[in-house]
Amino acid sequence: MAGQPIESLAREYELAIARRGDWVNNLNMMVRVVERTQERRTEPRYRVNEFSVLKSTGNKAAVRVIDISALGIRVAAAAPLPINTPVEVQLDGATVPGLVKNCCCMRVAEFQLGILAGTAQILPTRLDHLGILRRAKGETA
Repeated sequence: MAGQPIESLAREYELAIARRGDWVNNLNMMVRVVERTQERRTEPRYRVNEFSVLKSTGNKAAVRVIDISALGIRVAAAAPLPINTPVEVQLDGATVPGLVKNCCCMRVAEFQLGILAGTAQILPTRLDHLGILRRAKGETA
């Protein structure tokens, strides 16, 4: 590929995308790109870096918790999930139910999921009781 004209590389890329069209279309339906022009959060986020388990429709996956607020969690996952998918995140020995409200592709095999804590019947649910949030805020037990 070294020395290959940029037009040729671009064409190869277009052909690869065309061959994977069904997969890309499915991915586009699952991943919502959100352009943010103003802050919508009502609670501050606290950065964390802890590994956890995310359950969705019978599947389990290892995820990394990136940040947490009193109303939600942002995790890095290897695969996307559709918006409004019910999930459960294991945090500090507790199971936190939630709904995926945002899914962004950061790079190959890394998706960031914004999860609103709560169930479809009770949204949102506050996470103030969790040790991970109290530690992130700098509170003592």
